[in-house]
Amino acid sequence: MNKLRIISCSQKSVTKVFKRFKMSRVNKDNFCNKQPTHFISIPFCVGEVKERYLNFKKEILEKFQDQADFDEVLFQNPNKLHMTLGVMALPSVTERDNAIEVLKQCKADVIDQILKDQSLRMRISGVDVLNNDPKKARVVFGKVDRSDHELWQTLCDSVVDYFTKAGIIQKEYDQVKMHITLMNTIFRRKSSVKEVRKNRRPIDVSSIIKEYENYDFGITTVDSLHLSDMRAVSSSGYYKPELILDLKQDDPA
Repeated sequence: MNKLRIISCSQKSVTKVFKRFKMSRVNKDNFCNKQPTHFISIPFCVGEVKERYLNFKKEILEKFQDQADFDEVLFQNPNKLHMTLGVMALPSVTERDNAIEVLKQCKADVIDQILKDQSLRMRISGVDVLNNDPKKARVVFGKVDRSDHELWQTLCDSVVDYFTKAGIIQKEYDQVKMHITLMNTIFRRKSSVKEVRKNRRPIDVSSIIKEYENYDFGITTVDSLHLSDMRAVSSSGYYKPELILDLKQDDPA
């Protein structure tokens, strides 16, 4: 049996590290057996981006009303517009508390250094599909503008790497696919398994991509990260937060 040695100047630090290590082992062993319950998210459900999304939706439903596939049910709830950094399974209070502490520590160790002296603004510009084939699309999403891409890609990847090392997130890809879901065929889901499969059929959105390829959804200030519960909503209509992590930098004294 492999032995773990933790060396620190205080018993408190040793206990803290051991508890985190133990929790990471539990999470890792159970990744395949647990359904996701939470995710780290950036909300886009207020301000300019939300308003321009609603305009985007309105235009499409009016311009393409002769196309039966473009039903209103395909569109994301405007109160749930968001970007997902990573998903995780946190079924117990202990696991949720651990994830909260890890996200707080991630800010101190990683996020503050990346965002130091940086603008928190992000522009969403253009639309695309996840599978690279607009004629057989299941998800249409808004893109992070090139001018802001490098900073936010670095931040998103670093947060996911931090949670992966803590054993809370199982990393699937080398990089986070930064996107804001605008349309998704899964929103057509029905109560029966048969209907879910039927209604996940892809749709041809090539006309949307052609006309809205460079659509400007505007700018938002990304001033927080949420540890969101995907099973519950708050009074605002957005996912219930276990933690809202403030990203704003403290002004120097």
